[in-house]
Amino acid sequence: MYEVVEIPHFVKDRSFDSFSKGEAKEYFEWFMRIKNERIAYLAREIQGDNELFKNDFSRCSLIELNKWLVKKTSFQNRNQIEFDEQMLKTPLLKNAIRRPKYTIANATVSMIFDIGIYLGETIINADRHKRWGYLLKPKSYVHYGQPIILAEHPADNLNPRFLIETTILFSVNQKEELPDNFLVKVYDYSVAN
Repeated sequence: MYEVVEIPHFVKDRSFDSFSKGEAKEYFEWFMRIKNERIAYLAREIQGDNELFKNDFSRCSLIELNKWLVKKTSFQNRNQIEFDEQMLKTPLLKNAIRRPKYTIANATVSMIFDIGIYLGETIINADRHKRWGYLLKPKSYVHYGQPIILAEHPADNLNPRFLIETTILFSVNQKEELPDNFLVKVYDYSVAN
């Protein structure tokens, strides 16, 4: 089973928009400290199943990574209580979305976290104008306080973890398969912009 990421104690059961500036900075510093360790762990896990995967931050590595992700993703039924608790954290969404039938299992959440790091590093490797960062304004920003890829133009900023997670959730709840080239498409779009 995939190792669950141990997040800092002050993050548990909190949404990012509740972070103070100091907590957002502390979380980002933690993220930057552990990202290489998480990439190494991800690479070992993938290479145990797929010898073709090369941990080289290339566009081609994303193809094998995507195949592995599709095979390893696991879900569980989401109950109404969990959904209501989540909506309390994001009240603007409560009436805007219907309750999804499935949610992502904890081990898969950690995989997505690590794959988000790998995808981010692959994008940064291809475009030196991009870098990891976080934004604290406006407070209503959907990725407030989260590690994201900062681009020259703010509209091109990218939260790889969030994008992967929401795409997977949408796919499973719509009973669609995640495309084999999903990560490559995100990469191509991000590098082009």
